[in-house]
Amino acid sequence: MFNANDPRAALGEIAGQIRGEYALGLTPDHAPEGRVHRLRVELRKKGRRIRYTPSYLHTERAEPGASRTLAALLTGLEEDTLGAEVSVDPWPAGAPMPKTTRTAKVRIDVPLARLSTVEDAEGRHGRLRVVIAVWRARAIAKEQPLEVREQLIEVPLPPAVSARGLDPGRREFVVDVLLNADHREIGVGVHDAFSRLTTYRRLRVTPDAGGSP
Repeated sequence: MFNANDPRAALGEIAGQIRGEYALGLTPDHAPEGRVHRLRVELRKKGRRIRYTPSYLHTERAEPGASRTLAALLTGLEEDTLGAEVSVDPWPAGAPMPKTTRTAKVRIDVPLARLSTVEDAEGRHGRLRVVIAVWRARAIAKEQPLEVREQLIEVPLPPAVSARGLDPGRREFVVDVLLNADHREIGVGVHDAFSRLTTYRRLRVTPDAGGSP
């Protein structure tokens, strides 16, 4: 998009860049296995400038919600249209850290007034889809660096509250997440299953973590 009366100078600059640059793509010659691969590009002719990512994750194309949660975990790109509050319970003070696995409690506090609802034979209810993305560190990362887990949560709403049009307040849910001892951060996506409202957060799960960074 140009904000100018005469875009010829800008268009000429773009044309010059196109004539002097190439964009190359890579298609791996094997099936996705969920691993991170290093990437190195070299030019025979010296003095040329190149830009490329030093690694890539070779995995199946993820569902959009899962992809967005991974983005929150890997880059810290957070978003909040749902208004949910997400935190991780801190590890008990003085308690020794397990050497293999541990369970982190992820607390999700949702404003019920923001949820889209449906009504069926069981009454009026909303539905949340919680996506947990885990980045594994150390030796485990070589075999399976990323893992995505999903859980559906039904949110029943009393008919009387909806009928009177009152603010139903908020409701908290706790999701237990099994982690390896070397996990340091997780990505959490909270999706309203009946609308496009979402919350994405990156949370620390180290012993000194008390919630969102």
